[in-house]
Amino acid sequence: MSVFGFGFDCKKKDYKVVRIAIDGLSRNIRPRAEVFELSTGAWRAIDAVVPPYEMHHCWLQANLNGSVHWLAFNPSQNGGFCSLIVAFDVSDEVFREILLPLSLANEHLVDLSITVCGNCLALCHYNQVTNRRACTIWVLKEYGVGTWYKMFTIDLQQGVLVALSFRGNGEVLLATGGGELVCYSPKKKQVTNLGIRGSSQPLEFYTGSFYLDTYVQSLVFLDRVMEFQILR
Repeated sequence: MSVFGFGFDCKKKDYKVVRIAIDGLSRNIRPRAEVFELSTGAWRAIDAVVPPYEMHHCWLQANLNGSVHWLAFNPSQNGGFCSLIVAFDVSDEVFREILLPLSLANEHLVDLSITVCGNCLALCHYNQVTNRRACTIWVLKEYGVGTWYKMFTIDLQQGVLVALSFRGNGEVLLATGGGELVCYSPKKKQVTNLGIRGSSQPLEFYTGSFYLDTYVQSLVFLDRVMEFQILR
């Protein structure tokens, strides 16, 4: 099983793809990591120690502060499992861990997603305990400090399925069960249909045909087509 991430190396001015290979059949085999560089057009193994956590359930990543972030969980945690964030520094090629809010540390990954809100790492928690489904948004305002703040809660009724990302004005982009892209305004607490349709029957807590990510304009030229082959 593989987990992928894409980011920009600000030191080398180069784009990279990181691949984490996980043996889903044995927890005794540590994951290994490889990096593909646009400048060389080739894969290479890296010496970084990959945290021995379950990450193959991760279908979203968040790019912030030169690092790629994924949700993961430690299945060997005493008393069950512990969810957390694994980050990969694209320039230094090292992994580190970021703890979740204490109230969410024991939540399963199916009830969590990760994205970026402005210049902050954001966490979406989906509450299925009550009859009314809801999504609570948390943000890590000071990166690396580990203090999370609860921003607001979105009522996931009327077919709204999952939060995807944030717009520059603070509004939230979401996917509906009918495969439509909608926008939620925290100030007005209203949902607006954007007229963009994707997959008509997305799976629960998956985005169907939608994927959104942030980007930063730059003068770095992609002078070759990024093509890479994954070797078994």
